Amino acid sequence: MSLPDDDSVLNDDASRADLEDPSGAESNEDSTVPQLPELEPFDPPGEFDHGEEFEPQTPRPIPKYLRQGSHGRRKRGMIYSLIALGIMFIVFWPIPFVQGLSFYILPLKWLHWIGFGLVGLGVWNYLAGLVSTGRYTYVKNGEPFMGRVLDCQKVDSGTADVPAFRHVARVEYRQPDTDQHLIQDFPEPDNWSTSKLNQMSCPLKRGDYVTLVRLPGKGDSSNALYGYLGLDPEREYILKNDQPMRGTSPFTAIMVAFLIAFVVLLFMAAFDVMMFSFPIGGDWKLPTGLAVGGFFIGGILGRLLWSKSENQQKSKSSTPSFLGIGFLGAITLPIAFFILNSRLDHAPTKLEPIEIVEYWNTTHNFIVRDYELEYKKLAGGETTKQHMRFSQITRLYGSKFGAEEISPGRFGYPWSKGIHPIYWMKLNETDFEQPVVEFQLEKEPTELDDSLIETVRMVPVISLDNDKQVRLPERLLQPELNNLKTQPGIISVKVITQEKT
Repeated sequence: MSLPDDDSVLNDDASRADLEDPSGAESNEDSTVPQLPELEPFDPPGEFDHGEEFEPQTPRPIPKYLRQGSHGRRKRGMIYSLIALGIMFIVFWPIPFVQGLSFYILPLKWLHWIGFGLVGLGVWNYLAGLVSTGRYTYVKNGEPFMGRVLDCQKVDSGTADVPAFRHVARVEYRQPDTDQHLIQDFPEPDNWSTSKLNQMSCPLKRGDYVTLVRLPGKGDSSNALYGYLGLDPEREYILKNDQPMRGTSPFTAIMVAFLIAFVVLLFMAAFDVMMFSFPIGGDWKLPTGLAVGGFFIGGILGRLLWSKSENQQKSKSSTPSFLGIGFLGAITLPIAFFILNSRLDHAPTKLEPIEIVEYWNTTHNFIVRDYELEYKKLAGGETTKQHMRFSQITRLYGSKFGAEEISPGRFGYPWSKGIHPIYWMKLNETDFEQPVVEFQLEKEPTELDDSLIETVRMVPVISLDNDKQVRLPERLLQPELNNLKTQPGIISVKVITQEKT
């Protein structure tokens, strides 16, 4: 029976040079080289306990306690995390805020399908564990034999772009079939980021006798150092902070899913603020202070949570958790402040007449799409590009003039609520005291009416969000009329002095 690719054990022959210090530092002539203990000729003791799991005849049953090894725990932790995160995405997808942002962050349109995919992947891994023994094949069908450790070192296994390392143990043994004395290097199956260089360790020492195991009919290429497989919780040869790796518990998986979901929502909220409600004025001392305070509050909280996750032991890697969670805190507080500044803003707004120059629609790497409006104020000045909400820019298409709505902000940080179009309403549809404009339009004659001209009277207003209309700024009326005179189908446009009362 062959193993799946993801569970195969690597047994490549690493050279002695590969087992040198992964830092690559050369030793000085004056350096004191530690002397390795002299070993007796390899003569393994006759009685050596490989573990009760190897006592039955093959094919052996898999004892339940082997499921508690680091390999089993990590497999279950991955399944918990995939399912928890998938459910979180499915729940978030119908939220209006997420639906609205899907026009700009395109993958959000398929967030629920991504969630179903993650749940399906978790279920698939669970079912695969039921029908495939994976690394447990070494227990079910393997042949254990003895070896003696010559050395164990951390070896560079990454690239310049993705630095990584893993442990490699050099072990001597007698080949079970030929009794030939051999030496083989056993790399651990996993690679680790160099950021974990001080966390990961291997307790093996020169001279330790260990269990090696091979698969029948596979030869020396299937040899594995049993303690590297993470099956027996009593024989874990790869440690994190001097403790066996425990994987992810259901509670931790849910907490991680919440954290990832929080980061996703924070990113979406930051995107929304930066695009549509970022202040255009105000004193920046307060937001800067919030960012600094959020960094330290988040960093301290992250350090406490990390220490708790490490069983109350002082973690050697608390600095990355302090910086990582601190960075999130530095973003969260200012973003929350800007959100409250806009969402709690109920003060009267002012309308600034503008002339629209161009519409822009840009997709970046098939992921982010932004809608921009290039315009200039009628009062004068250079053209400006502004990000627009999809709902607003669709109402503006074809417009030459409009009005920018400026709000003072709840905490005194003014922001642009958007740019709104001019909307023409029939005279009997509005109560505004606004000049009435008479249009003479070309029309097709009918059997009942053979005239070629139709006269209509309308009132111009500014159409805000949520179908709310307000008075048209006086400075916009004449530029809009001049623009309409150039449109096909319009014979004449004139302002009637009477006003709606």
